[in-house]
Amino acid sequence: MNFSSILTKEIKEIQGFTKEQILSVKENLSKLTKETTEEGKNSLREYLIELFPFEQLELIYCHLSELEVFVREFLIKASKSSNTNGYHYSFLKLNIKEDLEHLSNNLVSFKINFRNVLRFLKTNELIEEKVKFTENSLEFLERIERILGEKDIQTGFIQEKYSWIWLKINEIKDFNVQIIRDFDMLTNWVFYKELHEFLTKNGGKLSKKGKKKKKKKAELANKSFRQIIDFLKSRGFQDERLIADLLFLLQENHFIEFILSELDIMPSVSKKKVNISNQILTFIEPHIKEQIIKEGQVVLKVLTNNSKAEFKKKLKKLSQDINDLMNPEISAIELLSHFSSTCFELLEEEYQILIEEPNELKNYEDIIQQYTNDLDNLHTFLENIKENLLIIESLLRPHETILSSLKKTIFNLEEEILRKKEDFSNYVKSIKNEKLRAEIKEFIEKKIQEINEFTTVFQENIFSVINKEFPELQKIRELLTNQAKRIKKIKTEIHDLLQQYKSEDIDLFPIIKRWEQNFSSKKTQQGFLLSMFITKLLKDFKEFMEEESSIFNELMEIRGEDKISGEEVLPLNYTMNELLERFTDDELRDRLVEIQAKINDLNKKMLLYQQEHDKIEKILTKRVKIKEGILKTGVKCGVCRKEINFARDKIIKCPFCEIVYHYLCVAFWLSKYNSCPSCQNKFLDPTSNLFEPS
Repeated sequence: MNFSSILTKEIKEIQGFTKEQILSVKENLSKLTKETTEEGKNSLREYLIELFPFEQLELIYCHLSELEVFVREFLIKASKSSNTNGYHYSFLKLNIKEDLEHLSNNLVSFKINFRNVLRFLKTNELIEEKVKFTENSLEFLERIERILGEKDIQTGFIQEKYSWIWLKINEIKDFNVQIIRDFDMLTNWVFYKELHEFLTKNGGKLSKKGKKKKKKKAELANKSFRQIIDFLKSRGFQDERLIADLLFLLQENHFIEFILSELDIMPSVSKKKVNISNQILTFIEPHIKEQIIKEGQVVLKVLTNNSKAEFKKKLKKLSQDINDLMNPEISAIELLSHFSSTCFELLEEEYQILIEEPNELKNYEDIIQQYTNDLDNLHTFLENIKENLLIIESLLRPHETILSSLKKTIFNLEEEILRKKEDFSNYVKSIKNEKLRAEIKEFIEKKIQEINEFTTVFQENIFSVINKEFPELQKIRELLTNQAKRIKKIKTEIHDLLQQYKSEDIDLFPIIKRWEQNFSSKKTQQGFLLSMFITKLLKDFKEFMEEESSIFNELMEIRGEDKISGEEVLPLNYTMNELLERFTDDELRDRLVEIQAKINDLNKKMLLYQQEHDKIEKILTKRVKIKEGILKTGVKCGVCRKEINFARDKIIKCPFCEIVYHYLCVAFWLSKYNSCPSCQNKFLDPTSNLFEPS
């Protein structure tokens, strides 16, 4: 049953003439046109009126005129309303377009039949008038089609049947419905006329201004919603989608409204309200689950396109599993939780395998971005579900709380997605850092092994040298041995000589004293030479130790050179500024202790050099002052009046007045005037060294 058959039951199907009918019409017209009398003309007119159902043509025209007002003033405006949550009355528009196609076929049949008659009559005022009327009706019809436009694309699964869901939910709530303003032009149609009469029967009457007279609240509540549905079905409306669109259109154009009782809107929970809430939930949950499955399949398709073969199999299995979860025993919350948690597990498993593959972590930013994109697809899936829940929620008043648990579940899952993004990013970065640290550690371990190897060789060579006696010591030992032999020989000769003359009365003490003194002197000289040798050994040994210490200190500090200046810079292990934030407190304290120790060592050396510097400066100052015969301290330049530093500054002293000048302060004056700037005495010997700095 199409739209026309319900709204305009009087419109009949118009068919084109068959071949037999055309022949019959031709024969009848031939007879009637032969009569040229006025009576014959009237007979022709009566035949044409009998042949064509002109009242149907007029009925179609009237219907189209009313339909244009309906489409323009009510349907299009309502479909653009923000209250409809993107619903465009697609089913009603489809029915209207089918109705227009049916009327168009009728008009075309009229037009063809008219032209067939004109072929035989050549000209006829009545038929020509109806042809023009038919063409105007077709233009009317095309204008309505343009207003309707192309097929509306709904934005989501729930929006596709929004008015039907509205109908079923209100049927469960079964609130009373009342007219708030007259149907105006709509009452010209059988459907709205009968509905208007049904709603106003025994109810409040409308005043001329379209407002109801003041009556009791019970009288204003005309009919319950279920009574309206039953009434429409009894009038031939069996398609609930069409009923939903037509009633929803009335509400959106503010023709009717629902009356809530105090029991319905009161905050306390009543048994009636709980029962209605349960019924609505029972009705709406399969549609929510269907939406979850539909959106879930879209997500799985996107994930499958970006996945490897093994992961695709698991996603395909999940796609089959969620279809099995349409079981009424499984709630929408359980379905959503199962699907989301399984997607989380599969993604974590897939990316765990990915980051364990060699060389993959080199592009860790791409991996994090890819994982983020996959989670964003899940987040979009949840947002679409939430958007549809908000649409449904707008129809539930005052039973909105039935979706609270599901909305909370979606909120928790969205929070879980945000947490997983951050956790995965930190995890991948830590894994990457660990792998890089392992690579650096492996490289450094190789270099340590390399150093240890040639250090071991060095130690073995040193040990072999240590086990041998130094050539210098061996040579000195040989010299000492030869000397000892010669001394022993001389001592034996002297002993024999003294023993020979022992009995003689000879005073040998001075001779022996001379021996002792000479021997003691030589012993001292020889000991001094040996001590010099030992001192030299110690000095060389100290240099060896300092060189060895310097080598290993350099090894401990990872140094480089400035690429621009070529100068040595601070060790890298103390200047890794970008890594210091990652050090633990204890590691930073250890670094501070090491750096402070180096600063203390440098301060000690600087103090020693400063002392040496001051000592040398003092000696040089004293020497210059003695040389120039200056006894007082705090001597100032005769020109600039700044105190003279005799160790650093070059000076000139006047031999007449003994005033001292900086060389640079007075050199130009002397070269020009050859006289002291203070006493004006001229120097007799300009070629002396007076102009040269002392």
